[in-house]
Amino acid sequence: MASVEELKATAQAAIEARRDWLIDVAKTVLHHPEPGFHEVKTAELVSTKLHELGIAHDRGIALTGLKGYLTGGHQGPTVAVIGELDSLRVPGHAHADPQTGAAHACGHHCQLGMMLGAAVGLQAAGVLEHLAGRVALIAVPAEEFIDVEYRWQLHQEGKLGLMAGKQEFIRLGAFDDVDMAMMVHTTSRPDDGQFAVGGTSNGHVVKYIRFIGKAAHAGGARSADADGVPPRKRRFALARRPSRR
Repeated sequence: MASVEELKATAQAAIEARRDWLIDVAKTVLHHPEPGFHEVKTAELVSTKLHELGIAHDRGIALTGLKGYLTGGHQGPTVAVIGELDSLRVPGHAHADPQTGAAHACGHHCQLGMMLGAAVGLQAAGVLEHLAGRVALIAVPAEEFIDVEYRWQLHQEGKLGLMAGKQEFIRLGAFDDVDMAMMVHTTSRPDDGQFAVGGTSNGHVVKYIRFIGKAAHAGGARSADADGVPPRKRRFALARRPSRR
């Protein structure tokens, strides 16, 4: 029976053999960024690569998400390896789409390459049969919370229950069979070295607020303060006030 170190070496060799294939996936995603719930081409690319690896998978989860499995040789837990499909909108980014301003400024293109790399390593000869449980390969949409009005419209149309990818996966039950989930993120901090454990964010609350009325500066909208000083004179008086040390 192969040792753990031997299995690791086998998996690493398989990943290295697919090095150019994996880098090409990441670069393709980098150069074709799509914001959350718009990731049609990105999802199609990931689906194509999963097919190339012979991994059956479901599509269209939370609109653009994907999920497939690799099954070990023994009974055990299901561990999810996650990659995120979406980009931000950063018009000034070096790799921004000139039409949409979308850009992978947060490294999700690398996440998808790493998720597929994990699949390649696990499929190396003799590896899966020695593992217990399953690995769920999950590509989730809409991790970045942007385009709130667009997502609210999708919600109003009944196309989304919740307005972010992982939350919608949970609502739909796509994480119900997962015992543990993990993902790898890039970093821009040299101090992190080759590997670091970051913080956590377990959820968020979003409030959509609509203001109705005439646009006005909050201070200039009033004719005078409570003490009768007009706004312009008040601003002048504050500007003349000596600073405190």
